[in-house]
Amino acid sequence: MKQYLALALALIVTIGSGLAHGILTDRWGVPETVHEAAARLQNVPAAIPGWTSTDQEMDDRVLEQAGAIGYLARSYVNEQTGSNVQVTVLCGRPGPLATHPPTVCFVNAGMMQVRPTESILIEPGDDAPPAEFQITDFDPPESAGTSRTRTLWSWSPDGRNWSAPEQSRIEFAKHQHLYKLYILSSTLPQEDEQLAPEVEQFIQQFLQQLGTAVADSDNA
Repeated sequence: MKQYLALALALIVTIGSGLAHGILTDRWGVPETVHEAAARLQNVPAAIPGWTSTDQEMDDRVLEQAGAIGYLARSYVNEQTGSNVQVTVLCGRPGPLATHPPTVCFVNAGMMQVRPTESILIEPGDDAPPAEFQITDFDPPESAGTSRTRTLWSWSPDGRNWSAPEQSRIEFAKHQHLYKLYILSSTLPQEDEQLAPEVEQFIQQFLQQLGTAVADSDNA
């Protein structure tokens, strides 16, 4: 009897772990809810008062390597100051998207991290919770001919609650889909500031628009 019980338990564990692995690795395909979440990125308005925007395209190979099902890539320029902000939002399964922060993938691409990584909280307003980001600076390769960029990144399962935990893959594993947000700007603040005032104000406005645009009507 004990042998049969042990065999039954072993089968349950084997089947259960196989099922869990299949779900985590999308052995049976990406769930439709992930495609729906990615499609909602197209609802993000292009207009932010005082800024002009230009949509950008991403290479399919880059998206595949990142594990992204959909994306939004857009550059903004402040009409008065000329300050610039580059925004990229990826959407996909948590496993791939929760890995490879800029401190890994940017460095592997030849950029140099020149500032310690810190946490920053940004208040979006409209009763939205504070958004947590990781923030640092990168210098591009000398051949790129571009300037230093202040870089922020964060993750969210719903486009409203943003956080940047150290164990991001474990933290977000329970969710069906995940948004990953990169914000880059070569408009650097004063030494005692983490962000230039107009850039921080832009991020607040963008977070409001993004949260509204990707809200799941079934869970709103």
